[in-house]
Amino acid sequence: MTCSWTIHFNLTDVNTVLRIVKKGTISTDRYSKLLVGPPGGIDLFTIDQSPVYSDAYTQEPEILINFTSSWGSDWYNQEHEWHLDVSIVNVYWKNLTFFKHQSIYNQNDCNNFTAYRFNSDRDDQTLELFLTEVTYFNDAMESIFFIYDSSNFTNFLGRYDSLAPNDTKWFTSTTRTFTVFYAQTGDYKYSTELVYRLKEENTANCLGTNLVYARPNEVLYKIGSANGQCMFTVLIPYQQIVTNFGDRLFGVLNITSLYFKSNSTAKIVYNPIEDNYDNKILDFNQDTAQLYSQSIVYGQLISILIPGNSELEIGLKSQEYIPNLYKEFDERAMGLYMSPHYSDDTINLDDVPEMNLTLKCTQGMAKFMVTIYYADIKNNSLLTFYADSNIIAEYNGKVHANTLFITATTFMIKFNTNSTQTTSKSMK
Repeated sequence: MTCSWTIHFNLTDVNTVLRIVKKGTISTDRYSKLLVGPPGGIDLFTIDQSPVYSDAYTQEPEILINFTSSWGSDWYNQEHEWHLDVSIVNVYWKNLTFFKHQSIYNQNDCNNFTAYRFNSDRDDQTLELFLTEVTYFNDAMESIFFIYDSSNFTNFLGRYDSLAPNDTKWFTSTTRTFTVFYAQTGDYKYSTELVYRLKEENTANCLGTNLVYARPNEVLYKIGSANGQCMFTVLIPYQQIVTNFGDRLFGVLNITSLYFKSNSTAKIVYNPIEDNYDNKILDFNQDTAQLYSQSIVYGQLISILIPGNSELEIGLKSQEYIPNLYKEFDERAMGLYMSPHYSDDTINLDDVPEMNLTLKCTQGMAKFMVTIYYADIKNNSLLTFYADSNIIAEYNGKVHANTLFITATTFMIKFNTNSTQTTSKSMK
């Protein structure tokens, strides 16, 4: 048996949206199905099993409901009572004008029952939206995002559920505008990250996938560049860290391996359209790339600018924050050392009261060359360098492009603070 209904609406207020909620159960028989959506468009939801409820939000002027039932083998053993609740709800709007190559937007920036317009005025570019879950919050409650290819709740593209296993989704706009509606169903948690970007600019000259999400397990990526620069971007999930001042969130990325084939130099940056001291993370070339394996980088979104006619192979994984790092080497080593504050100026210094790095040469004495690329050490904070337990230098204030030459078996960097201020940039 098949039944169809058509519902017409006249919503004149942009702040009011039609909410449709299905309650009850539908037979799990493979021939039973409920479809709700605009004529000729993508269904707002399709149900052919028996979830407790499903909901949808729309401003379409017309909604078509189709229900098909059957007398399957399980008919007599199941309940089959269902109904649709239709109501009008108020939503809040926030416009986000697109002005960068790509930007990250976090669930912590979202307010419940708020619609966000991601808009681009570039008619020569395609607007893309990438959503993925943060996998480190086992107690996170469900958050659902509804995606529309328009400036309102029409032209539905799909939904994103933060608790769906390994759920990562791409959406492409044909109107240069996304409406993203956020519906939170549980306690507030950081569990979803969104990246919106201009496709043509971000994928130019890239031979392979150039936007990836770091996972807890190591994943190896290979990407090449054509005649021009390719931008390879990594989205880093949050890590929840317990401190004396409460739970804090950092993005921690381990560059587990790095191989580079090129006649030029590559650069790792936070923002590819800025050029300043606190934006660049690291430069490497074909000879030095492997020496930067196991480097730890903090942040949410980093980009590797690959020069033309080059090949990059990089191993990545997200990991827990480790305040005290220890490494041994026998002949030659290079590395990067930075504080979480360098990537995020909202992190309070007290969130990471002390961190240090210890390097030991297993062959005896070694010559260390340390360059402080950029540091901004605030009041009551101290950046200290040790050679075999002896203090050789201490810094407070701003330091840039300062190089130390040290001969020792063991070399240590310690960053300590008792400050309650928030630092703009700390140390790298």
